Amino acid sequence: MYLMMPRAALSVLLLLASMVLPIVTAAAPEAIHLPCSRTCGTGMPAKQNLTYPFGFSPGCPIQLNCTEDGDALIGDFLVQSTSPDTVAIAIEAKCDRPFGSIDHLYGRNYAPTAKNCVLLNNCAQTSPCDLPNTQVIQAQFQSLCEPSNKTHTNTSMSCYAEQANSYSTMFLNHTRLFALDCKHFLSSISLVEQNNVSASLGVQLLRLEWWVNGNECECSQDADCVQLSGLPNGGGNGFRCKCRDGFLGDGFSAGTGCRTG
Repeated sequence: MYLMMPRAALSVLLLLASMVLPIVTAAAPEAIHLPCSRTCGTGMPAKQNLTYPFGFSPGCPIQLNCTEDGDALIGDFLVQSTSPDTVAIAIEAKCDRPFGSIDHLYGRNYAPTAKNCVLLNNCAQTSPCDLPNTQVIQAQFQSLCEPSNKTHTNTSMSCYAEQANSYSTMFLNHTRLFALDCKHFLSSISLVEQNNVSASLGVQLLRLEWWVNGNECECSQDADCVQLSGLPNGGGNGFRCKCRDGFLGDGFSAGTGCRTG
């Protein structure tokens, strides 16, 4: 059954529909942001003191793995701690760790800083390291990886670090590192600057610099924003938030923000 309607009445209805549609469209809800949980799937809270943007659920910009007892992991590597700009990773010395496992340390939101020296085994090419006292430490690791059966081929240990005098960089260059064509990733040494005049070496330690992806800062009004560009994840942009002096919190508008201390 068809209902006949005068042409003038039909025109009025079409005009009203064109006026209502933009109003309905404008009232559409904004995208829902999933919560960021720092509790493992087993119900265990993280052993590390994690703050936003770190966590274990898909709503966390930097989603970590976790063990059954609550240890945070990146890949299979233990997270020791996080700071407003870095993540400290424990790299236990292993002579037979596959070289490709380093790829777990290059993620969408983090990469190894240029202040690391990576210790490697059985590389097709060698590269000098530009960190102080690394030769002494290398000798200690060399004895660890020497085969007990002397009839086997001896291991050949080398290292990779960015050369500070040749160019300025923030991260370990992934392309140059993998061009060494190594078989094993032994461990890492990280340079930790105490102040402007002294530094210490963190053995079996690697530091990652982290960021949240995005072109615009999403920080609390009481936080400062550090913007980064040309990142190792494909040249994208990112940012970090840090509460100003006198305030506590993670600094992010999607996190706890900042509150007076």
